[in-house]
Amino acid sequence: MKITNLEVYELKIPFSIGIKSSSADFLKQDGMDFCVIKIETDNGITGWGDAFSFNCRRAVSEVILNMVKPHLIGKNPLDVQNINFELQKKLHLFGRYGITMFAISGVDIALWDIVAKNSNLPLCNVLGSAGVKKIPAYASLWRYENKEAVKDRCLSAKNLGYNSVNINFEKSSLSKGETFNDTMDTLMSMKPDALVIRDKNNFSPMNIAKKSNVPVINAGDGPHAHPTQGLLDIFSIRERLGDLKGLTVGLVGDIAHSRTARSNLWGLTKLGAKVILCGPPTLVSDGWQEFGVEVSHDLDAILPRCDVLNLLRIQFERQKTRPFPSVREYAHLYAMNRDRLRRAKDDLVILAPGPINRGVEVTADVADCPQSLILDQVTNGLAVRMAVLWLICGVQRDGQARDSLEHKGQK
Repeated sequence: MKITNLEVYELKIPFSIGIKSSSADFLKQDGMDFCVIKIETDNGITGWGDAFSFNCRRAVSEVILNMVKPHLIGKNPLDVQNINFELQKKLHLFGRYGITMFAISGVDIALWDIVAKNSNLPLCNVLGSAGVKKIPAYASLWRYENKEAVKDRCLSAKNLGYNSVNINFEKSSLSKGETFNDTMDTLMSMKPDALVIRDKNNFSPMNIAKKSNVPVINAGDGPHAHPTQGLLDIFSIRERLGDLKGLTVGLVGDIAHSRTARSNLWGLTKLGAKVILCGPPTLVSDGWQEFGVEVSHDLDAILPRCDVLNLLRIQFERQKTRPFPSVREYAHLYAMNRDRLRRAKDDLVILAPGPINRGVEVTADVADCPQSLILDQVTNGLAVRMAVLWLICGVQRDGQARDSLEHKGQK
């Protein structure tokens, strides 16, 4: 089977409420843009996909027609994964986010539609999820102007069956002078079962928990902590290597600004692993030794001892001054590349919390090598965070409440 043609249909779905137009004409949002993609094959099967396009559907359409389509014609549409990989490889110079990925994702959906139709099965059966009866969904409310509107829309979302509501505090009344306590009162009035808080300020989840009468989950607070990332990293290591006790784990990179580093450090040492923090002296202070970990500024020196390397992103957005002369110099000294991989243990495991910067913390060939657990981290992240919600909230399943372990008499 071969792909013979590809067409794109541009659509705009108008908004009725909830979005405030920007003063800049090119950012005005009175609707949501989509591109519907039609892929035809030589045996008569047609696949349909849709590409979310924010407010740039024409740009996404042009990418699909002029940059993606030439690579697709004549290809086997059933070879979805290799096509996706090749598209990302060929288009990486134009960016791994935004318009480029909008286009690739829409094409990917259309190709999977062809796979399902060719198999004469629902796509869920093809992907192995036929037994899943329900898919969790959340409502995203991100540009409402006052707390009464937020309250009203959240309650409406809950009545429609959404179990989670995503609120952007940067667009909330907090940015307009409302007090923290008033914002908390608004959140509590929505009768949530739990709050998941991600904030740029340290200790925000802890302060919210003092005011909240429901469980609060820290989804990342400034450079302080990222508990669920720490849990999923630890789970990924245990899944591959088993017991963590006695393992040597190197955390390499921007330790100074990394909340992931802190959560990994606390969890790994608690479970008996030896932790080495490694990076430039400007990003890895000797003061970390007070937490019972080793500090090194030489990756090549510690590499032969490590069972696991967790390569942490350089967080330029948090840095007030450049901590090293150039990215090129950093990559030369600290990037995990093929040469370093040859000098490491044969069973070395490599992690890197996304997004990864290929060529900075890790080279592309190492990021995609068999020792890499980068995609496993993504998969495990979903399961771990679901487990956290399950344990904390005591979710309903099969019509019966799941009590906490303490309620069952277990400790």
